[in-house]
This record gives sequence, structure tokens and C-alpha cells, in this order.
Amino acid sequence: MNLLLYIAMSVAGYLGTLHELLFERTNKSLFSITVLLFILSACSRIGYSPADDDLSIYINLFQHPDEIYFEPGYIFVSDVIRFLLGSAPSVLVVTVCLWIVCFFVSALLICIWFYDRDESFFQKVLCASYLNTMLFVMILYWGCFFAAETLRVGMAISLLYCSCALAINNKVIFSVLLSLIAALFHLSSMLFTIGLVIMFVLKNLNMEQKQFLIWFFVMVAFDVIVGVFRIVSLPAFDDMFEIMSQIEMLTHFTSYRGEENEGYMNTQYITYHLLGLLMIWGNLDDKRFNKIVILYYIGLSIGTIFQFMDVVIRIQWLFLAMIVFAFYYFIKDDRYSFWLKNSVISFYAIVQMVMLLRVLGWHM
Repeated sequence: MNLLLYIAMSVAGYLGTLHELLFERTNKSLFSITVLLFILSACSRIGYSPADDDLSIYINLFQHPDEIYFEPGYIFVSDVIRFLLGSAPSVLVVTVCLWIVCFFVSALLICIWFYDRDESFFQKVLCASYLNTMLFVMILYWGCFFAAETLRVGMAISLLYCSCALAINNKVIFSVLLSLIAALFHLSSMLFTIGLVIMFVLKNLNMEQKQFLIWFFVMVAFDVIVGVFRIVSLPAFDDMFEIMSQIEMLTHFTSYRGEENEGYMNTQYITYHLLGLLMIWGNLDDKRFNKIVILYYIGLSIGTIFQFMDVVIRIQWLFLAMIVFAFYYFIKDDRYSFWLKNSVISFYAIVQMVMLLRVLGWHM
């Protein structure tokens, strides 16, 4: 990824964030510039990714559709893109970028609609939507990673952003429906549906900080035990892969059988768990924020359960990416000062930038 473009995108996004935090109004110019630089940053990785990276594989399959084996939703959309706009690699990446931005903004509009019904919706969008701030915290890692590497997962999770926004505002049917549609782009989204069902069953449960702390330390203790004794195989999961091998659409997932994740407790592990620990010091009395933390902790728990599999992080993404909504309710809370909000966002931004550049690499 072009380092200068990525830094320019980050600066534009941060300036838009400062403008919103100070004046509670979205600057349309900064928002548009951030989106444009996001697209250019993602496109800058074309031709620079290794041949075995996801982006190279997606581009190759986009240009040679006869070899494609992906889910029907992604195949349909990629066929439409190819038919209307051609098969140039940049066409695919730009379209995915716009897909991510459009569905993420739609998710934010859902949150805005339900946040305070006493105010006019259009007034809330114009004055205190925090669209630039939310776009900034999303694209620094998740957006760029989805658009410049794992395109199909990114398209699915973009739909899950809308599903999550509906879920935390108690719109059960539409939330589940969207998560099922997302499964047409990446089958792992079915796990998010299960997570939604769990959350709906516990909809009257407003977990307290102490309960989250217990949950957190139980996960970490289990991770340490597994790491020390190298427990890497469980019969139930072997049976699951055996069933998957009998279903044609799922056969390519069976390649993950027996693949150990040698470095589960790495810097990424520390980052995700540190963020999870910090989240429980937010306003847990806000039921919407509480639900986001529950979803995030479900993602951390999935990592603990499936840590012996190399694919575990891709399952976790479905839930960990929802952390961006925690920022929305954190920023909207008047109990926190400008300096605290700015400090938290700045810390998060730096961490995400380092993670993204470490994973995708960079060039000038």
C-alpha cells in the first residue's frame, strides 16, 4: 500500500474527526476527501501484493471467472461488475471500496435514526452524525484490509455492519435477515447469525463490568493453558470438518483441518484483548453499548475456542470489526470530555495504522 496515500487518508480523516468533536458538525469536503483517499490507498496495493495473497487471488479469479468457487452472492456481484465496467483489477477494488463505504454509512444512519427520537432525523444527520469520525476509525484498519486484501469478507462484513446496527436497536427480524444475506458472500457470516441469536436470548441481560472481567480472565486463562499444553485437536471439530467435506460448497474450508495456529497469542492477540478490556470501562448502562461489548466478547471467545485453527482470525473478524459502533456511543455520550474522546480515538488510530501496515506492507 502506498504509504503517502495512506498517511494522507489518515490525516484527512483525523481532521474531519477533530472538526466533528469540536463543532459537532460533519465537514462534507473532508468526508469526501477521506473517501477518495481511501479508494486510492486500496487501489495502490494492486500489483504490489504477493502472488499468493488474497488480493492477487481475488483479482485473478475476477479475470478468470470459470475458476471461481466462491459463494453465489459474491459471484453474482462480481459478474455484474465485470459485465458493466470490465475486468480491470482497479474496477473490482474501487467497487468494493464504494460497497464498504455505502453499507457502513447506512449502518450509521440506522444508529442515528434510533439514537434520539425526540430530534429530527435530518437535523441529527446534519449536526451531530459523526460520519467522518466513524469512517475514520473504520477505514484505518478494517476498511483498508477489506478493500485491499480480503474483498469477499469485506463485502460480507459491510452487510453485517447494518445487521449489527439493527440488532443493537432491537430490530430482530431485519437484523437476522441481513446476516443471512451476508452469508451469500461469505459463509462464515452464519456464525454472526448465531451470535445475534445468543444476544437476543440474553436481550434483557445488561452485563456489568465485574461479569465482563470474569469472562475476560477466564478466556485468557484458557488461552494460557492451551498454549502451555499444546491442546490442538478436539474430536467435535474433527467431526465438523468431516460433515463439511460432504457438502460441495463447503469443501474448500476443509483445507483448514489440522492447521495449527502456532502464534495465536501474538501482538494481534494482545491488541484485540487490550481493546476488549478497555471497552468494559465504557458506559455499560447504555444497553446498546452493552450489546456491542457482548458481541465483541463473543468474537474473543471464538478465538479462544478455535485457536488451534489457522482460520480463527477470519471467524473473529465478524465480531471484532463491530468495535467501531462502541466509538459511536462513546462519542455521543456527553459525560466524556473532548480531550478524553480525542485521546482514545488517537490511541486507537495509531494502533490500527501500525497493525495495517504490518499486515499489508507499504511502498512509496
